Amino acid sequence: MFAENHQYQTINQPGVSEIILPETRNSSLELVLPMLAHLSHKAGSRWMSWIGTNNLSKSTFDEYQFENANVRLIRSQSNEETLWMMWDALNHGTSSFVVGEFQSGIKLQRNEVKQLEQACYSGNCRALILKYR
Repeated sequence: MFAENHQYQTINQPGVSEIILPETRNSSLELVLPMLAHLSHKAGSRWMSWIGTNNLSKSTFDEYQFENANVRLIRSQSNEETLWMMWDALNHGTSSFVVGEFQSGIKLQRNEVKQLEQACYSGNCRALILKYR
């Protein structure tokens, strides 16, 4: 009965997801990088953008077999800049998927997440917020 009445969301439906990871960044990313590598192969002619104050390199993406031709690394200076860059990338629709990696301690306000969600619909793309405890 549940399956008959429930409409399942597809991976292509715009929206925002959030993953909260332990403080140990390197081992925590090992949990999400395989999933994101899979999504990088589904980006089509658009980018999979990774935005944050990170030190990730293309070699990290090579290790997890990302489709590097579709990966765009954008370095930000702060959580506020990461949030703004995420909104901009989502709103323009040049990315199929935008990952925003935030430094520890950020608490996004409900209206900020709502703005990201609206940008997802505007750009017909998905967003993933990565936060650390």
